[in-house]
Amino acid sequence: MNTFEKFLPFILQTLIWIPTRFILWFFADFRVLGLENLERIDASHGVIFAANHASSLDPFLLPAGLPFFSRFMPIFYTSRERTFYRTQTWWENILYSTKWFRAWGAHQVYVGKNDFDIALQKHIEILKQGKSVLIFPEGGTTKDGSLRAFKTGVIHLTVRTGAPIIPIALKGTYGVSFKSFFRKKNKVELYIGSPIHSSDIVGSSRQISIKEYKNKIEILEKIISNMLLKV
Repeated sequence: MNTFEKFLPFILQTLIWIPTRFILWFFADFRVLGLENLERIDASHGVIFAANHASSLDPFLLPAGLPFFSRFMPIFYTSRERTFYRTQTWWENILYSTKWFRAWGAHQVYVGKNDFDIALQKHIEILKQGKSVLIFPEGGTTKDGSLRAFKTGVIHLTVRTGAPIIPIALKGTYGVSFKSFFRKKNKVELYIGSPIHSSDIVGSSRQISIKEYKNKIEILEKIISNMLLKV
């Protein structure tokens, strides 16, 4: 990554931490559970946060949920090409602009390549540099509030880099709007689960079949689904 890609996300995410945390607490009774699950994680080798995805608000929740100047900051993201995002409001046009995405720390996943090393090349590089990546395994926001089937890219990231997966459950963001948010009609919660290490997935081997990828992603999907029922 160049200097711009490395430091601007940290600056932006740090600058908005206090106002974002206060706004979420005041208007959405924002709660963060499970921070103790991060205490013994060695962040120097990279960390993969994997979360469900229900709203455009979701990418802001993890940075706001971590402690100020957390060792896991900044958070880098997976994103799709600009045309993938349907925008209807001015703030969505700004949020999904290529320049804002890159400044915030989002890097494109190249779909349709039939090769995870190509599709996730930037995120593999980021993790190997000891940084944190947030991925939404559903590949997009839910259409009806229920969890969509997970894609297997997150399994490849942990197998390829050795970075642990931290399951994240986000609750209360489905159907959120400016009106409902500022009328305090949304209660938002973020739950951090126990880490899943690459050795838990592949053991001592560095090889894993496509069938095993699918089996392992179903396990992660079930873990996050159960977390959503608890929070």
